[in-house]
Amino acid sequence: MSNINFEEYKLFSSREYAKEYTDILDKCKIEYILEKTTPFFDISFVRNAGNQNMVLKLQPKDFERADQAYADTNSIDLNALDKEYYLFSFTDEELFSIIEKKDEWNEFDYILAQKLLKDRGKEISLENLNLIRKKRMASLSQHKPTPQALIIAAYFFAFLGGIIGIVLGLQLLWDSKKLPDGQKMYSYELSVRNHGKIIVLIGIIILGLTIISFLLKAYEGSELSSY
Repeated sequence: MSNINFEEYKLFSSREYAKEYTDILDKCKIEYILEKTTPFFDISFVRNAGNQNMVLKLQPKDFERADQAYADTNSIDLNALDKEYYLFSFTDEELFSIIEKKDEWNEFDYILAQKLLKDRGKEISLENLNLIRKKRMASLSQHKPTPQALIIAAYFFAFLGGIIGIVLGLQLLWDSKKLPDGQKMYSYELSVRNHGKIIVLIGIIILGLTIISFLLKAYEGSELSSY
């Protein structure tokens, strides 16, 4: 199976922990790829992966279907749960926050938050859940604010001919984020990424000139010492 159209859906510490999800996907006939996380350098991967060694990949069009399949399979009996579970002490506002920011919570807590609100007489309809999801997606799709201090620092180090300037330029150019529906987007708007391109070019040119200058001086020194 080609993985060209598959994107990271969830991370797990082991294949055994992923089995709960893959069993549901098998039952619903949702195609997936489960593989060890790659060792290649990726800023977002380093930031988020932690100790998780397995990545479950789906086609982006199946993300919502997989979420719903998990929710349908894992019905929750409130009476059977330990009342010491931390969500039982959450206020209605805090439970609503879980639903609004589903991407920041695990599936169990997301489903439980809905159950608790329903039990308190504040059930959220499917229509409103979809509306909340769309608003969240719109919010997450916004670019990061222009990092003026980072741009200035990157130009400074680039003109010094240092590797730091090139690295900062690449961060401005390539930094990206993944949305809950599997789409990937650049973190910064085009004008910021254009600064990143310029900074990288400046850094490479000055670094190259510095290396050439050093080699010429070394060559001239060797020539003088030969007389």
